[in-house]
Amino acid sequence: MTMRLTLDKPPQSLTARQNIESWSVIAAVMAAYGSATQDDLAAAVSQHRHPEGGLAFVKYCVRQGWLKQIKE
Repeated sequence: MTMRLTLDKPPQSLTARQNIESWSVIAAVMAAYGSATQDDLAAAVSQHRHPEGGLAFVKYCVRQGWLKQIKE
C-alpha cells in the first residue's frame, strides 16, 4: 500500500519551470481532495522530467517538508 500524503509547509519559492508546473498540479489535487496517495500524485505529475518521472518529484516534496504522510 502506498502512503497517503497531505500538504505541510508549501514551498516559499520555486525557480525551475517544471517544478512550478508540477507543484501547481499537486496543490490543485490537494485543494480538491485534501489528501492523495503518493502513487496518485506521481501519476498526476507524470510529465515531470526525471528518470523516475513524477514519483521523484513527489518524493522530493516529502523530503522538503512540503508534503507529509498522514498517520492512519
